[in-house]
Amino acid sequence: MRRFRGESGANAVEFALVLPILLMLVFGVLWGGMAYNQQLTLTQAAREGARFAATLPHPEDPLDPGWPSWHASVRDRIHQTSVNQLSATAGYTCIRVYDETGTLLGDSELGDPGPDPACAARPSLAVGVAGSQARIEIEVARPARFDFVFGGGQVRLRSNAVSRYEPSDTGS
Repeated sequence: MRRFRGESGANAVEFALVLPILLMLVFGVLWGGMAYNQQLTLTQAAREGARFAATLPHPEDPLDPGWPSWHASVRDRIHQTSVNQLSATAGYTCIRVYDETGTLLGDSELGDPGPDPACAARPSLAVGVAGSQARIEIEVARPARFDFVFGGGQVRLRSNAVSRYEPSDTGS
């Protein structure tokens, strides 16, 4: 009996030593899952915006009065799909349109690009794409803050999508 009486508090001490490590692991998995969910939402928003833009009739000339409304429609679709992760005040959206020769027809951006260059100054996302494909490129980004048990940090989540643009035949 004496032998067991001397070890009666050992379980409590071991639990007190293991508990902080266990909590860090659990909270790390939770916050990692939330970050991954936010990244997937941004990726889905970029893809949906590119698909939507590829099917929407596009004005050929950037000076066309319909150009700003086309870009606004695409931006609205991206922001709706992003489940309020992107807005005019939080996040960044860049939309670029290229013609069949690979020439940038026009671009549009909304929000602060942060440490990244502005929309027109960025290189094309379509590396190795044949020059005979008109395309739409969408880039989205937003700052995210993750607080951990012993600190936290600010990260920039970003995603992009490229979709081939095929103008519809309006003459038929």
